[in-house]
Amino acid sequence: MRCTLLIGACLVTAACSHSPKTSAEQILRLNQEAMTQLKSARVEFKTSIKFKSTDTPDSSTSKLSVAKPDCLRYEGPKTSGDQTILVSNPHQSVIEMSGENFDVPTTKARCYLPDGEPFQGFFDPQASVWGQIELGRKNGDSIDVSLEGQLEVAGVHCDRVHAKSSYMVNGERQADDLIYDVATTDHLIRRQIESKPFRSETMTEETVVDKLELNPSVDPKTFEFTPSKGSVHIPNLPILTTGMTAPDFSIIDVSHRSFPLSETRGKPVLLLFWARFQKVEGFLTTTEEIAAEVTSRGATLKFLAVQEGASENYFRQWLAQNQSGYGNVQLAYSDFAKRVGRLQYHIHQYPTWFLIDSKGIIQASGEGMASADAMRKDIRKALG
Repeated sequence: MRCTLLIGACLVTAACSHSPKTSAEQILRLNQEAMTQLKSARVEFKTSIKFKSTDTPDSSTSKLSVAKPDCLRYEGPKTSGDQTILVSNPHQSVIEMSGENFDVPTTKARCYLPDGEPFQGFFDPQASVWGQIELGRKNGDSIDVSLEGQLEVAGVHCDRVHAKSSYMVNGERQADDLIYDVATTDHLIRRQIESKPFRSETMTEETVVDKLELNPSVDPKTFEFTPSKGSVHIPNLPILTTGMTAPDFSIIDVSHRSFPLSETRGKPVLLLFWARFQKVEGFLTTTEEIAAEVTSRGATLKFLAVQEGASENYFRQWLAQNQSGYGNVQLAYSDFAKRVGRLQYHIHQYPTWFLIDSKGIIQASGEGMASADAMRKDIRKALG
């Protein structure tokens, strides 16, 4: 499926049930219909992620308030005192993350629901699970959905729907594997489990709706943005693009040596800005795999991954546990207080990467978790 299937949580005020013969597709249609009836909601959900079967899941709690037609407030998990907050209303949309905030170029709340969180279909039926299945099939994707019995989630009786999809991205076949546990009474998707390849293991992300209020009266002030203490406003400028010179800045490597990016001139470099979030660290692993492929072909391309979304202390702690897994990517840190990625490269999210030639000119760039395939393609093009 081209668009990641997300929790399309549906909440309705009237309880209803379905026949035991109801198909998986009918259950997902009921899910979509129920979301169109919902006017507002407050929900708390818990997410756990693990990259290997032996890992202890990294768990977090997030909160979401939504109201039609276009109001949203999302409060992400607090990590080391920082928190991602999204606020959207008919007049403004603002994202605050890691002590900085910036306006975004649209006031459509549905555009800023985080990946993997509930309510992707709250504002737009096409963004629901069933809406994405229909869109994917229309575009030629192979998508199978099946009913895999019943179970309880937090005391709620649910049908389990399994969705498997296969599709092409930049000439390469990709696959999604998601499970939705849908309440048999109100058609709310109470839990989503997404699995995807991660090295020789499988990354699993599980999101469970924990607390919810249906159609509450929400104070309009909920959807007004107030900067957190110490938050810095960052202008929302277009990301640097092909043909521009890559700004120089100081980088600190794993041995505490400080050096300028210009030190890499004379050879092409893949510059990746990343942050502490587990999903982004998963993207860093993908970058290591791409770097290994390039190295095995004898091509000359330096991979430089600059951690910017947290303190140097966090970077050092992370290195102690993970450095051995990155033999083809140079890991480094940039002083977060200087906000090089935001202020000089105008990045809007992590991860963001830039392919820079030997003269320091940007040849390609990509943003977000879905940009790994574009990275592969642009590197192959640049290296011939």
